[in-house]
Amino acid sequence: MGRIGSFTNALVMGHVAGFVLTRMMGLGGALALLPPPFLWQRPWTLFTWPFVMPFGILGVVFFLLILWYFGNAVEQAVGTGRYIAMWATANGLAAVVAMAAGTQLYGPFAFEGALLVVFARLFPDATLFLMFVLPARGRVLAIVGGGLVLWSAFATHATAGGIAHAAGMAAGYLVYQFTAHLPSRRKLAFELKQRRAQAIAKVEGVAIEQRNVAWDPKVREVESRVRATGAIAAEDEPFVAELDAAVDPSVTVCAPSEFGFTDDAVCRSCAGFAECAARRIRMAAEAGRQDEGSTEKASTA
Repeated sequence: MGRIGSFTNALVMGHVAGFVLTRMMGLGGALALLPPPFLWQRPWTLFTWPFVMPFGILGVVFFLLILWYFGNAVEQAVGTGRYIAMWATANGLAAVVAMAAGTQLYGPFAFEGALLVVFARLFPDATLFLMFVLPARGRVLAIVGGGLVLWSAFATHATAGGIAHAAGMAAGYLVYQFTAHLPSRRKLAFELKQRRAQAIAKVEGVAIEQRNVAWDPKVREVESRVRATGAIAAEDEPFVAELDAAVDPSVTVCAPSEFGFTDDAVCRSCAGFAECAARRIRMAAEAGRQDEGSTEKASTA
């Protein structure tokens, strides 16, 4: 499934720490969520209760493998932001239900159950291997695993605590379901960047068109004058230099015969107008010199 997701990695480390504090140091009771008014004496338990690990060493290893594999796959599929939203919503609603019912709450059952159900939706046909030997479809394994997680929640809690975990499990899944068709953060950023680029291009296009329209009468005037004289006059050289300075080397201009001043819709909004206009003026000067040469030859003859 690729590298482990950033938040999944943090959760794995958090649950390892929770196991050490719960099973090895005997601090599970100090980390479990208690209903009001006891909650106000231990406010940190609002954040620590999901990391209390009511399992033996084999149960912890099994849980961490589930979290690492399924969590990594789901986080990469839905994005870290939605993944965190699933985790926060599952645990948040479970805590609210437990406090409303006046019962203690601990353990990672709410999010783990939601995680397995979401995996079943995302990867229903993925082939997994139980004990690295027996093949099983992702849908079947995840649903069976979710059922076992739910059963474990009721087995380790009173009925109210099990219901709280079940509510959190459903809430975590619904977060995925409701956000499944929303664009990812990366896609949203790309679309915003694209729209911004389009808006900038539109503004620049308007500015280019206004500049071309302002240049057009002067280009026509200078072209007519240099065609008649066969040379660019001193007073016209600054304007031609202005056109040369505005040439955009990234623009490939059309053939000289296709330049139609701003009467042509393409030329009117083209960033290569300056280059075409300067070329048109120089070609007019060349044509004027040729006409003079032809006239002189005819006179001599």
